[in-house]
Amino acid sequence: MENVLQPREIEGIVIRRLESGDFQKGIIELLSTLTKVGNLTEEIFCRTLSFMNSRPNEYYVIVFEDLATQKLVAHGTLLVEQKLLYEGGKCGHIEDVVVAKNCQGRGIGKQLVTFLVNLSRELGCYKVILDCKDEIKGFYEICGLEQRFVCMAKYHMK
Repeated sequence: MENVLQPREIEGIVIRRLESGDFQKGIIELLSTLTKVGNLTEEIFCRTLSFMNSRPNEYYVIVFEDLATQKLVAHGTLLVEQKLLYEGGKCGHIEDVVVAKNCQGRGIGKQLVTFLVNLSRELGCYKVILDCKDEIKGFYEICGLEQRFVCMAKYHMK
């Protein structure tokens, strides 16, 4: 398991866990292509990352960094939920998958999702799930996921 989470390089891109220095490497710009980030200051970023790092068996925030530009080009999170179901099994939730617009179409997104799915398996999750917009469902099907249920949500903020 430790080996899987060690930084590694593939074709000029390092795959690794999110670090505090990533605030300066474009994490805000990257995440804002996915959804509203709001006023995420460096202080809030570091405090949130510290919280996630205090739960290393629950939060696996993965980034892809381009070595040539030293900018983040992809981000995704695997959140591991301990359940009472399945004899106290674990469920993996893939969240916040995003690839920089100038890097889309190069297979980076598929590599990221495959990495997160494989990580969930290695962590002993009995399933891994994610929510996505209908228009990108085909991408996740290419990554080996299938539509099973309907997602329901209630947002408490705009």
